[in-house]
Amino acid sequence: MRFIIRADATENTGAGHVMRTSVIAEELLGRGFEVIFVGTFAEIPWLEDHMATIGFTQILSPSEEFLIDSNLDILILDSYEIPVSDHFIQERQWNKVLALVDDTTPPYIADVYIHSGLGTNWKIPQNNSQAKLFLGEEYILIRKTLREIREKRNLSANSKRKILVTGGGTDPFQFAQTIVNLLSQLQIEFEAFIVASNFDLPKDDPRFQFIPMGRSYEDLLPFIDLAITTAGTSSYEFLYLGIQIALASAVGNQLSNHKYFVENNFAVSIGNRSENNEWELDLTKIEQLLSPGSASLQVTEKPESKGEGHLKIADLLTV
Repeated sequence: MRFIIRADATENTGAGHVMRTSVIAEELLGRGFEVIFVGTFAEIPWLEDHMATIGFTQILSPSEEFLIDSNLDILILDSYEIPVSDHFIQERQWNKVLALVDDTTPPYIADVYIHSGLGTNWKIPQNNSQAKLFLGEEYILIRKTLREIREKRNLSANSKRKILVTGGGTDPFQFAQTIVNLLSQLQIEFEAFIVASNFDLPKDDPRFQFIPMGRSYEDLLPFIDLAITTAGTSSYEFLYLGIQIALASAVGNQLSNHKYFVENNFAVSIGNRSENNEWELDLTKIEQLLSPGSASLQVTEKPESKGEGHLKIADLLTV
């Protein structure tokens, strides 16, 4: 049995597809299987560094020819961009195909579909009615380093809020910069750690610190009180860690996550990116979250949400 992951990451599409498949890869490699990654991520230096630590048997670009063994190879597919007709992903040439899906995933043909999240409107294609769809908190994928960090969470009693601002792995819509511009208007004491690849910090304002895009920010996570973020992959990570979340929607595939988080009191909504591609964010609500003595959002972990999605998915693949 051999596993081939097909996913891509670019500055425009973000790093989510590659990051969540890498969690599955870690588990499969730990069980002694060969895992080959086929895809691109060269535009994102921090992601290149991360992928080099996983231990893949091989990493190939999509343009390189890969000889598929239909008796041996299982495809793990995660994409919005790969055409349904793409030769490489056709089910008939694989032993099995597993596709990770959410609201904007194309109608790929697979044997098994996984929605690694809370809420989705995605449906199995009508011409593939025999396939199975698994979804829910028990399939959420959490990186190994974050599973270790949760054990180290140590919030201080300091009244000064420690906040993390991130728009995801590449922040293509400048969410972090927009939040910084808003926060700089507030006359409140806080420590803001800004995770982004390119932005301007306010001059002579010691409340803000730049954190390079990548894994270096993980050292801060045991001490963060509030994450101001978009409703992508990172929002599940903050939920798992028990960090209060101020949430905004950047793109259409985040709308279901955003709605589910807010309706279940897992996060506070601070707005969204409009159809005119402009951020519409509620500074008053952000100020309330940062004010000393403000009531913290109660994040209650559900029994299934134990960060064991990698185990559940690996078990499905290896039976």
